[in-house]
Amino acid sequence: MRKKITLPVLAAIAGLAIAFSVSAFSGKENPAQPDKPLVNHYFQYSVNAADNEAAYENSNNWTYLGTTNPSTDPCSGDNDIVCVLEAPFATTPTPADLASYLVNQTPSATGAETYCRNASNIKHKKPRP
Repeated sequence: MRKKITLPVLAAIAGLAIAFSVSAFSGKENPAQPDKPLVNHYFQYSVNAADNEAAYENSNNWTYLGTTNPSTDPCSGDNDIVCVLEAPFATTPTPADLASYLVNQTPSATGAETYCRNASNIKHKKPRP
């Protein structure tokens, strides 16, 4: 009699152990290590770069400034186009990362030129070259 009860109980325990071990590898996020939050980073646009899509997408036209918006305007003049641009990243980006970000814009913008002309993304402006 004892053998008849023990076998189903052991089978149930084994089944639960298998279910828990499989669910541990189901690809769910670990709450102890949440994704890194997005932080605003700042880039300065080259003095002589043009005001068009291709120029904005060229990483050579951008210089990384860090996570602090410059308190003084690094550009001077009529302030027609972007000089310092703000963009969100989870890790420290390079100018190439910014160029890629501008190429693959989120649905809220239609491309690099639109993003770079949006007043909420521009922190300082400069004169046209």
